[in-house]
Amino acid sequence: MKNILFLQIYGGGGISGGTEVYLKNLLKEFSKKNRENNYFISSFNKRSNIFIPFASIYDSFFTRFLESWHVVNLAYKFPLLGLFQYIWGIYWQYHISSRLIPEKKIHLIYSNGGNLTAIVAYLLYKKYKIPYILHFHGLFNFKEQLDKNGLFSLLFLKNKITKLSIQNASYIIGNSKEVVEDINSVSGIKKKAEIVHCFVDTDIFYPKSKITCRNKLGFRNDTFIFLSPNRLDKDKGIDFLLKSIPLIKDKNMMFIFVGDGYLKDQIIQLSKEDVRVKYFPQINNSLLPEYISAADIIWGAASVHYIGLSIIEALACGKPIMALNRPSPPDNNFNCLVNQKTIPSKIGYLVDNNPSSFAQFMTSKNNQKSIRAKISKICIDFYEKEYGLANFKKISKIIYNEVK
Repeated sequence: MKNILFLQIYGGGGISGGTEVYLKNLLKEFSKKNRENNYFISSFNKRSNIFIPFASIYDSFFTRFLESWHVVNLAYKFPLLGLFQYIWGIYWQYHISSRLIPEKKIHLIYSNGGNLTAIVAYLLYKKYKIPYILHFHGLFNFKEQLDKNGLFSLLFLKNKITKLSIQNASYIIGNSKEVVEDINSVSGIKKKAEIVHCFVDTDIFYPKSKITCRNKLGFRNDTFIFLSPNRLDKDKGIDFLLKSIPLIKDKNMMFIFVGDGYLKDQIIQLSKEDVRVKYFPQINNSLLPEYISAADIIWGAASVHYIGLSIIEALACGKPIMALNRPSPPDNNFNCLVNQKTIPSKIGYLVDNNPSSFAQFMTSKNNQKSIRAKISKICIDFYEKEYGLANFKKISKIIYNEVK
């Protein structure tokens, strides 16, 4: 029996995204495939935590406030406050984990997220000599950050420790090709990062009858439904939709937003002004497949070689997907377009960041028919090939090779 500690800043109660849902899916698969090991999570907030059925969760009273969109937004607006929150999070996650490691006799540490959990994993390794795995979700532009000397001492120290965390990791994982290429381009990194894509919980995300789901949710069967089950911010293209929807004149359309984020108030205001727009707060993942199956097309974010978990889930349900053809700045440091192979035309659409042309495209009845004609099995087959449980098998092999 082995004991594995996962470092995960958010618990999905106040803030839930692809990183959180990926870990929940991973732990659920572990619980089905291997009941011998014990799993522990050091997190900012154990309340309403989505990992509770599959792991023991530990937090601190002094970090629970960090899992709040209001706090996250303040960090973006005031960089010095953001730096303080960052250091505060490192200190308390290290403190929480340091109590757990000797008490639970931890054999392996798994950092799931980004710089913060990677630094904590390295500091724990230095103290306890426990091997650790780093799993990065998103592009951090390490090549530019870590291969230069900063003038600001705290920034230099952060970059130095981040580089040491990568150099000393047993395994390094990225959730996409561009993330892995960015890590592998850093000088002095001997171990090469590997790609492991996110996968979904196919116990709940699978094809369902559109008509049955619409009847259950109270949606008309003749309405064209556009669904965005994403975090409500510009990184997910929500600002683009806010500009575009008022230009679409088709009255027989419905635009559904499910989620939370700093653009929530603008979405709610638009729903008051336009009866076609419906807003639903963040809902349990077990209910989300009903909305996906009821929709005609699902909106989400795409980077050059990767798509967000919300539209991976849509593909598993057999639904076509849509994203902007140019990634948002966090995933677009190299000013590239989304690769056509990332969202091929047989499963979805890449659209220009042009509200007028988007409105014309969505208003066209022929285009609406074309979207509805997308073959469900092709979407599912694409999911299985790129994002299916082969990715779980890969990550499972990496973990158990380390703790065997």
